[in-house]
Amino acid sequence: MIEFKMDRRVFYGLLTVLGVGLALGLGLMLGKMMSGGEQAAAPVAPALSGADAGAAPEQAGIPLPVDDPAAAVDIIQGNGSTQSQQDPAQFQPPPQTIDYAALGINPDGELTPEQDATVSRILQTDAEAKLNDPNVIWVDVRSDVEFEQGHIPGSRNIVAYVQDDQFGTLPKDQEIILYCA
Repeated sequence: MIEFKMDRRVFYGLLTVLGVGLALGLGLMLGKMMSGGEQAAAPVAPALSGADAGAAPEQAGIPLPVDDPAAAVDIIQGNGSTQSQQDPAQFQPPPQTIDYAALGINPDGELTPEQDATVSRILQTDAEAKLNDPNVIWVDVRSDVEFEQGHIPGSRNIVAYVQDDQFGTLPKDQEIILYCA
């Protein structure tokens, strides 16, 4: 009989390293499958029964692999009709709907020099004097969580770069003061 002794801390350390390695490996594998990598799981084929049991796979509605991944895939249905599917690699996301350049925002998310020159600044003392003015709309551009932690009473929360489309709903006949602190 061979007896092997190991310190408990060393044993737990080895188990930790093994667990982290397995978790990373599983995470990489799942990430590759979810992103449509080479190892992505194929869709489950329908069960074959009755007359379809002896049919060729393409006649039973089971897609066959395509040698050219850039080509569209035709799936032959059980009734002989075909259904065309676009290759996922050729999928194009919809174009961005917000035209930031029209708002005067450059690709880095900053105001262009022309737009920045048209924005008026306000001193804190002048802003404090307008706190109770009914013709002033206060807009907090921080996140929802930051807004809930504290904000100017009566202010609206429009999260910058996330809810930019809501800026167009603000009235044009009132002074608007944006703040983020």
